[in-house]
Amino acid sequence: MEKQTTFHKVWARLSIEFTTSALGKWPIALTSCLLSLMSFAQVPEGVEGDQLATIISQFNESEDLPVPAQMKIDSMGLQAARLKGDSHWVAVFAYDLGKLHHKQGDFEGALQSLEEARQSITDTAEIKISILNYLGLVYKSGGDYTTALDYFRQSLGLAETYHPHKQVLPLGNIASMLRAQKDYDKALYYIRRVNNISRQLAPPSRSYNLVYDYTEMSLLHKSLKQVDSAAIYAEKALNELLVLGLEYRCSATVFAHISAAEIFLDDMGLPQRAYEILEAAKPCQKGSNAIKLKVAYAKYYLATWQPEKLQALLNTLPLDSIYTQSTRIRLAEVAIQFYEKRGNYLEAYQLAQKLKKEEQERYDSDQQRFTALFNARYRQRAQEEQIKQLTKQREIDQLRLRVWVITIGAILFLFSGAVANLAWNNRQKRRYNHRLKEEVEAKTLALSTTNENLREIIEEMSRFNYIVSHDMKEPLRNIVSFSQLASRRGKAYEDKDLQEYLGFILDSGQQLHQLISDVMEFEAINKMSFEGETAPIQQILDKALHLNNSAIEQKQATVNIRPMPELPELPELPDAPLVLIFRNLLENSLKYNKNTPVIDISYEPTAEAHQFFVKDNGIGFDPKYQESVFSMFKRLHHKSVYPGSGIGLATSRKIARRLKGDIFVHQAAEGSGATFCLTFPKGIV
Repeated sequence: MEKQTTFHKVWARLSIEFTTSALGKWPIALTSCLLSLMSFAQVPEGVEGDQLATIISQFNESEDLPVPAQMKIDSMGLQAARLKGDSHWVAVFAYDLGKLHHKQGDFEGALQSLEEARQSITDTAEIKISILNYLGLVYKSGGDYTTALDYFRQSLGLAETYHPHKQVLPLGNIASMLRAQKDYDKALYYIRRVNNISRQLAPPSRSYNLVYDYTEMSLLHKSLKQVDSAAIYAEKALNELLVLGLEYRCSATVFAHISAAEIFLDDMGLPQRAYEILEAAKPCQKGSNAIKLKVAYAKYYLATWQPEKLQALLNTLPLDSIYTQSTRIRLAEVAIQFYEKRGNYLEAYQLAQKLKKEEQERYDSDQQRFTALFNARYRQRAQEEQIKQLTKQREIDQLRLRVWVITIGAILFLFSGAVANLAWNNRQKRRYNHRLKEEVEAKTLALSTTNENLREIIEEMSRFNYIVSHDMKEPLRNIVSFSQLASRRGKAYEDKDLQEYLGFILDSGQQLHQLISDVMEFEAINKMSFEGETAPIQQILDKALHLNNSAIEQKQATVNIRPMPELPELPELPDAPLVLIFRNLLENSLKYNKNTPVIDISYEPTAEAHQFFVKDNGIGFDPKYQESVFSMFKRLHHKSVYPGSGIGLATSRKIARRLKGDIFVHQAAEGSGATFCLTFPKGIV
């Protein structure tokens, strides 16, 4: 029945569009016809509105199915609910589909599904609180805490107005996020609000919520170094667990017991109490909970120094068998301390290197999630803006169509000689012009708002890069400084291994410091002025040579500059950007050279462009890399052989293109040096 209704709607729209084409508006008619047919084709074969009840039954039993199977049921249910016009089940299926997309790391799919769920129901619906709350979780997992907090507060506002018992959900997430941001005072305020609401709930929900409330409060007091308070709240959480039935215990036991055990073990110095708490959690030792408990036991065996038990546990729990990255890192840290304490420094070092790789992969994964979320958010905004523009354009086209009809009627009526009709037609035109003016002004305002939002996003990203780069430099300087101090003091002990490890730390710190500086220099190109002072090309080359003077003297290099044309044959060029380009090219020729460097700089114009060539007798490279050498952080050699970050040529190309020029590899071969060409179109520089 629903398919027939959809078909009739499509047929009615097609009839209207063919009428539009008869009036000379065939492009509009063709576009609308295609949209109509597409809307009919989107109804999946075999999914009808009367199947909704069957799909709901499958949905209620799908919790233990694989994620792809759950997503298939959600998609079918969503289509059936749309056909049926059931807004509640549209929200339920879209909400569950959004959560599954998020579990798979698909931020764009998650946002689209959750946004459909949000828009399909009114503010009074209880599920809307959960939808807004989960939108906040998506943005939180992507690192956008500002937007996440906004959604949590929207969810809290609806809960306070319509469903007070649902306040614990957004309040708890706000407290957890504030604790992660180390804003402990605000976090404590929100978790106390959660606790007051939880106390008013009926069993078993009361005890279930209080377990998480007290555990969160114990972690907050632990972060504030208030160890006694942390222990008290940990004991309260354990007492509430005793009230819960068996069907609730395992979902809350592991979180509460592990948190309490770590407080008594690490902060209170009561290993026996920690052991009793872990033993009480053993009935829930299954699945991922079993691995978490084993890691907690490993920390206990290390703290009480039971090497045989700890070694046996590590043998049964290889790092590669643990799926969760954060759990792998925690176990690796325990294993490193264990091997160091036993004197197995080689194993400790190898595991430390593996841990370093894990942490780097975790950082890269976080960056990818943030980038994916940012891209999804940008595309979502772009799609919303495009829909608004298309809607506005359709309204304008419909208005124009109505004006055409009115105008034709007025012309036919004018043949009768009625002057009054002419006056009426003029009034209609004035009304149309006024409405058209309002539409144009509204569209202009919307476009201006979109541009302003885009500028704000770019400025936020720029501030983010600046803050991260500067905040990283301070601890990095401390690492390098204290490594140097430890190295000097460590010489008295004549420990070669220690000196080697400290050397690794010092070298890595210095490399990271240089990498941050290079990235900041690359980012600064966006703010670099290209309209400053100008200078003749010879003066620019002299400045570039001066900046590389120490390297030239150290390597006893020869730099041959062929005669450059005088003005007015060659226009003056911007000073600072050109100096930076030639500095990087000279630095590149000096660095990648095993011989005594010989560098030739020449100017060979063509009819269309100015061309500068920088040729060297260095190690060269395979021509197949002539484009990849301009990529950021792309290195053809290990950093231990030729130090540096691999960002110099990328910076030079970016500056050249900002000046409407370019840099490319003119000639290169392995062992025979390379020639780079810097070119600018005539009449631009």
